[in-house]
Amino acid sequence: MDEAVRLAVDGGKVIEDSQEFAAANGFAHAELVGLCKSLATGGFITTEATSRQSLQLTKEGELVVTSGSPEAVVFGCVPAEGGIASEELDQRAGAAAKVGLSKAIQNKWLQVVKQPLSADELAAAEAAAAAAGKKKAATDRKLVQRLVGSVEDAVQAQLRAAKGGSPPPHAGPAVLH
Repeated sequence: MDEAVRLAVDGGKVIEDSQEFAAANGFAHAELVGLCKSLATGGFITTEATSRQSLQLTKEGELVVTSGSPEAVVFGCVPAEGGIASEELDQRAGAAAKVGLSKAIQNKWLQVVKQPLSADELAAAEAAAAAAGKKKAATDRKLVQRLVGSVEDAVQAQLRAAKGGSPPPHAGPAVLH
């Protein structure tokens, strides 16, 4: 590494970008910075500190890029007509179910309505509750229904833009999960 730096700055040449130089020569950037600081302390070179900000998606962000935001995933699991039982939605949407349903309701994409159980369903629920040692069985079920025909997944679009190197101007790390 010492020799590569000497050759790069020989005759008044400049290393414009230490990160690019380190990557091009197979060096760890932190080690290159340490070497340059040592050389600068000895008066052999001068350095100028620069900083750069970049966005890098988390594993969750990458998942949203490929699969959609939790709210869009949940919305996609709800049929256009009739709706879906809350328990079935939890199974279909998996890990996205809880937060996705909450956000989809907040966005006014979905609603949850209580629907009374039929006499047969009520009898089965009471028997299951008794077998489980519960005093009371549920008398209704939660049904998740669509309030809109389709949605635009803005979170996914923002994360795709960030991954491509062009996040929206107002979108900082707090906005881009």
